[in-house]
Amino acid sequence: MNIEETKYKLQSTLMPIIWNKEKDGSFKLNPKIRLKLLRIAKQFYEDLGIKANLKDVILTGSGAGYNYNTQSDIDLHLIIDFNDINSNLELVQDWLLNKGGRWNEKHNIELKEHPVEIYVQNAKDENITGGMYSIFYDKWIQIPNSEEEIEYDENKVNEISNSLSEKINEFQQFLETHRSNKQAEKLYDAAKEFKKNIRTYRKNSLANNGLYSIGNLVFKQLRNTGYLEKLADIINKSYDLMFLEENRENIQEQNFMFSNEIEVPITKDDYNKERKPFSFEVSEKNYILEGRRLFGLNH
Repeated sequence: MNIEETKYKLQSTLMPIIWNKEKDGSFKLNPKIRLKLLRIAKQFYEDLGIKANLKDVILTGSGAGYNYNTQSDIDLHLIIDFNDINSNLELVQDWLLNKGGRWNEKHNIELKEHPVEIYVQNAKDENITGGMYSIFYDKWIQIPNSEEEIEYDENKVNEISNSLSEKINEFQQFLETHRSNKQAEKLYDAAKEFKKNIRTYRKNSLANNGLYSIGNLVFKQLRNTGYLEKLADIINKSYDLMFLEENRENIQEQNFMFSNEIEVPITKDDYNKERKPFSFEVSEKNYILEGRRLFGLNH
């Protein structure tokens, strides 16, 4: 499982199939594409069945930057304050990740042969480097840098990705051979903590070194090769097994230990770094209102 070197080369322009270049050289989201993305977001938001207000819908990732390729997703982020759903933010995060993953798998929506990936983001999450475009307000939140230098340690990315994928394979093997309630509970706790550590590693890596940080590239590689989905499936199945009646007689409990530590270069600075809260405040009064009207929100 090796990272593709060409995957992270910069293009000379933004993705032509979704962006229009203005006379002044700036880029504007194609109106038809914008409307389609708003409709997709609206359907997903309604399927969630929550009362929390939708604060914005943004386009981010390679679809809003110069690092796209033929396999790039169109990353659509719905911005919601997780506290408006429940004070247990970890529970909300896991639930929304599961809902987004299942929705993406079920609908398989593409725009011009590029898959649309839905993700729900906490409004208080920190900003990251790279392009971010508000589909609600039809304006850039953060303009991408066309002259950004891409530097990363390919060998290190592959080394860590392979190590983490092997650990997920160990979880899968254990799930298939140990099915008592007690063993399932141990596996559930270990796999859930492992998933949390991967997410924390990516978050801290992004905050310190941006889109081409090792942690972010490792996360993308695990996601693109299906290992994050596999880990989520292990967590769900082990949880179900915790509450099933024992289906074997005289199961011999075997002692086992899974290390939940991710052996990656996470420094103390990653945890101590002071960061500004993420904000989507728009000061202009003359912003475009179609997005909010489509969702039936007050303005």
